[in-house]
Amino acid sequence: MSKTQKKQTHSITPLADNVLLTKIEQRTESLVGIILPDSVDSERGLNLGKVIAVGDGANIEGALIPSKLKKGDTVLFGWGESFAFEGVEYILIKESQILARVSK
Repeated sequence: MSKTQKKQTHSITPLADNVLLTKIEQRTESLVGIILPDSVDSERGLNLGKVIAVGDGANIEGALIPSKLKKGDTVLFGWGESFAFEGVEYILIKESQILARVSK
């Protein structure tokens, strides 16, 4: 690649009320001090994720309800659609499937 060529990067923009996450690896104690039992695992239990991007919001009866999340938020969720894009693992999930926002 010459100096005049720029490396082309792509971005993912969720539509509607979808949220793009990256998974945060689980520890035995959560970010806010909640001790997670051994029975909770990432396949069937709760997961921590970091919000990478959010859609515009939900369209309910013709009215746009903006997302309550923003880029950088840490959230607790059960499951979502996992995929890899340009070597990074992502999760795409409806905002209504996110259970909580985690604060420090």
